[in-house]
Formats: sequence, structure tokens, C-alpha cells
Amino acid sequence: MLVLRRTRLLDQAPVGLSKAFERFGAQTPVWINSWLIWNQLTPVERSFASVNVSLRWLGIPQPVSATAAERAAELIKRLPSATAYIEIVASEHQSALFSSHPADPTRARRAGLMILFHTLRFTILKFFGREVRQ
Repeated sequence: MLVLRRTRLLDQAPVGLSKAFERFGAQTPVWINSWLIWNQLTPVERSFASVNVSLRWLGIPQPVSATAAERAAELIKRLPSATAYIEIVASEHQSALFSSHPADPTRARRAGLMILFHTLRFTILKFFGREVRQ
């Protein structure tokens, strides 16, 4: 019960903060607007965000017009050690959007976390000048 209450509070917090800024005639900060958008994403869409975050962490800019498949393909080129996980999250994302077959949010979440792990590992090893084995 406490978990449900905490989740509802976290979902409602950015709405309340945004309304408070509007009430005082101030512009809502970008991070609150980003939080509002994040709360509207499905669990599979949140998992796919790991692809976008990884591309950003690796310094690989993506045009706004790049499709999810194009972003996943670009990350596979740059981070081949995470290929299996990228393919899983891309497949689940595609199923959620375009298929009558339901996506598996748990599988997508695990794959998304592994993508972030591989990206972080790659970044740390590169920072310390270690050879990165893919």
C-alpha cells in the first residue's frame, strides 16, 4: 500500500509543481516538463529511453527525425557488446507500438538496464584509457 501511495505521489508531484509555477506567473522549469512527459510514457517506452540516453552519453547526436529503429541500429554500431539487449528493447518497443502481440515490459526493463550498464562500462573504461573489448 505504501508503494502505491508513493508512486501516485511521484506521478502527481510534477503536475502540482507545474501548477504552482503557473499560479505565480513563472515559467515551469524544463526539468519539471521533462518529468511530466516521463510520467506519460508506457513502461516499454521508458525502457527504450535507455537507447536515447546511451547515444547521448556516448556523444552521438541524433536528429529529431531519427526513428527508433535507426537509433537502435546506430547504438548497435557503437556499442556491439550490448547488441542482444538493444535488439530486445527495440523489439518490445516495436511490439508495443505496431503489433497486436503485447509487449513484455519486464523483459524490456531488464534489457534497458543492461544497455545502460554496458554504456556506463564503456564510458568508464574509455575515460581511464583502457582498451574496451566489445
